[in-house]
Amino acid sequence: MKYSELEKLKPYRITKKSSDGSFLVDDIIWISDGGEINSVTAGGFIYPDEGDSATFDFEAEQTHEWKVVTIGGSEFCRRIPIHRVTNFEKLAYSKEVPVDEVAVGMLLERIRDDVGRSRFDIAFPRYIELYKSMKEWLESEAEE
Repeated sequence: MKYSELEKLKPYRITKKSSDGSFLVDDIIWISDGGEINSVTAGGFIYPDEGDSATFDFEAEQTHEWKVVTIGGSEFCRRIPIHRVTNFEKLAYSKEVPVDEVAVGMLLERIRDDVGRSRFDIAFPRYIELYKSMKEWLESEAEE
């Protein structure tokens, strides 16, 4: 998105720096209710009439990792905490059920499907690798 397309009070991450270097890739910015361009990274703001075209030729995309908050007429931008869990936890399995047991259950579902489609003989050599990848996936992190 170009500067002219940005909406007020929404956080953005710079994806293309401005020609004059005022805004750099990965800077987090937002347009205040008054029109100022605020930078979390630089810790300041620029009025729209302070820069020239080289200041405002950056590009940005909205980020959902940050949130603009307004309290009592003051604005600030905060990073939204991301709670990390494993896929096993995300699927809400009971803590008493071991990950191995869930992975075996997933594998058996796949085998049942392959038998039903007459693909068991073709797929058989891959089952141990499939089991390992299912277990690895269950133990990997995911966003909640």
